[in-house]
Amino acid sequence: MDMPSIQVKTAAELEATIHQLIPLSVAMGVTVTSFEEDLLTLEAPLTPNINHQMSAFGGSLSALSALAGWGMVQLQIGKMHIVGNTVVGRSEAVFLRPVLKHLTCRCRLPNDFAVFQQKLLARGKSSVLLTTEMIEDGEITMTTSSQFVVRNRHHEPAA
Repeated sequence: MDMPSIQVKTAAELEATIHQLIPLSVAMGVTVTSFEEDLLTLEAPLTPNINHQMSAFGGSLSALSALAGWGMVQLQIGKMHIVGNTVVGRSEAVFLRPVLKHLTCRCRLPNDFAVFQQKLLARGKSSVLLTTEMIEDGEITMTTSSQFVVRNRHHEPAA
């Protein structure tokens, strides 16, 4: 099986790509609800993501957070006209309180994102640390800090 060439530039393209390439997202009911220049929001209903305590399953929260970070990177490199292979290098989650309603996760670009872009263009590989926040009733219920590594699949090393 060949690795897909992913290049997304809009929320709708991202949602279609996530559903096509990551079947778990369909079962979770993931939607890409908004994308602005530096902020991406993903949502999922509680029912398919519920645990035995009638709150959101931690694995679903972690998956939605990973998808938000991955999606943000894909949208940004899509705007750069780069087809990249993006993976999570490491991730740490902090669960602050149970999610009892709809799952809402947001990811905002860090202030130093331009450094990531410059390295990716110059070297063909770069990494960026992204933070995601799970939000319920205006409060943060969970945060993740994840390192995403991107390799430009069409980068030609400088001679």
